[in-house]
Amino acid sequence: MMPSDFFARDGTTKSFDLDNVYEIVRGFSGKCKGWTSLVVYEPTHNVFIELRSSPPDILGNSKDEAEEVLPEYIANSYGLGDVEIAAARSKPTKWRLVDLR
Repeated sequence: MMPSDFFARDGTTKSFDLDNVYEIVRGFSGKCKGWTSLVVYEPTHNVFIELRSSPPDILGNSKDEAEEVLPEYIANSYGLGDVEIAAARSKPTKWRLVDLR
């Protein structure tokens, strides 16, 4: 088990297990310019979460964030269509990661 937290859309912080998520798309965040990101599907809460990291500073440190995102955000930021997002949610074990980096 790899416990972690994410900021939910309702303003609360929720816990989830990183070992139980499905990778959907890797690229660059649409919310934080220049940050790398990985959008995952978390089936326990039935949500998509954007895991993002800032560029490293001069000492090599970076900031990490995890935030619930909507399908519309995924479509606008990563170019996945409604059909693809629905397929990722309905059959996450069959989904293949889309790598945009």
